[in-house]
Amino acid sequence: MSHVTPPHSAPPATTAQVAQPHPRRLRRWLLRGAFALAFLLSVLLALGYYYSRPRQLTPLIAGLIGRGVGGSAQLDHATFNWDGWLTLEGLEIDLPHPQNHAPGYARLFDCEYLAVRLDIGRVWRGVIDVHEIDIRQPQLHLVEDPTTGRLNIEDLPLPRRSGPGFELRLPPHISLVGARARFATLDSNTATANTDRADHTTAVLRLSGELREQPNHPRRYDLSLQTYDNDAQVDTQLSGWIDTTQPSLNLDLA
Repeated sequence: MSHVTPPHSAPPATTAQVAQPHPRRLRRWLLRGAFALAFLLSVLLALGYYYSRPRQLTPLIAGLIGRGVGGSAQLDHATFNWDGWLTLEGLEIDLPHPQNHAPGYARLFDCEYLAVRLDIGRVWRGVIDVHEIDIRQPQLHLVEDPTTGRLNIEDLPLPRRSGPGFELRLPPHISLVGARARFATLDSNTATANTDRADHTTAVLRLSGELREQPNHPRRYDLSLQTYDNDAQVDTQLSGWIDTTQPSLNLDLA
């Protein structure tokens, strides 16, 4: 009796297995990503430190202010802290192209100390969001040319913004201490060149005040303002509010 050898059966088909990443390879990629992120943060911190130093920051801020107001700005010292405070000392703004070149006519504004608190998180994203402004010892120079009747501030080429889409935006808090508005007139003489004409002060307005946004009314600000006489005594006190959504002013004389 013959024996029939059964045919060899094919081995069972196996399902394809998905290749799993090797632990060492995954660890290398994680390390590379961590090093790249650390390098990027180091570069950003280095750039922030470099441009926040007074030597680099002072001319940068002076140029921005000059372009912003349409004048020529000089600045003695500027510092920026990581808590968001930008401090300016010895700020002076002159007319870029005054119609009269007499000494004192081009001088428009100077301030001993100005501090601005910014949102540091938004600064890194290129957005300037001002939370508070502290202004100390500012002085506005309003000089009149008697030959033309013009004030020097009329020569300032401020950008004109108007129309229904324009809205005045102010920070939530502005503090003003020791401010002065100086009114002056150029001395007339027989000189042919007006570069020899100097100005003399006719009046000085001294004031201090505060502007603070109302908690329950965004874009409406409570205003308090005091004027002082020559003996540093309070002469007049004003209080009221300012609405910037539909520009309006309400003042009460105390």
